[in-house]
Amino acid sequence: MKKIEKFVTQIQLNFVVFGDVFNPKDFTEHIGISPSNTWVKGDEITTYAKFRKGNEFPRRKESAWEFTVGFIETLDLDDLTLQFEKTFGNKKSVIRNFIQKNDLDSTVGIVVEIAEGNVPSLNVSKNIISVLGEIGSELDFDIYVFEDE
Repeated sequence: MKKIEKFVTQIQLNFVVFGDVFNPKDFTEHIGISPSNTWVKGDEITTYAKFRKGNEFPRRKESAWEFTVGFIETLDLDDLTLQFEKTFGNKKSVIRNFIQKNDLDSTVGIVVEIAEGNVPSLNVSKNIISVLGEIGSELDFDIYVFEDE
């Protein structure tokens, strides 16, 4: 298991709109919300540069627009999904139409880091399920457990 310095349970939510031929700036202008991160197909992935051997970096296989909430120290996923709903809830049809018109996909990724046995509630409310359904977005969970050695 991965060892971390500070042991806290925390959750992150990422909303990503992605596709093969896609200018993330167009999506930003269309919905009026600034992303946390964007990239275009062919960009170098330098995220873990200090761990790479050699001079070549892998390249992005698609373009993407990403909005991130967290990491937030919490034991309740609702703390993040409510913020997602407030940010994107009134833009559902605009987002869905842009995604469909441009042959894109979207996903909401939930990253859960569990520390010291503090397992959070991962309830997904009817409201957030409805929002995701109306946008046409998938939901993905990545769960990591950290133990003190």
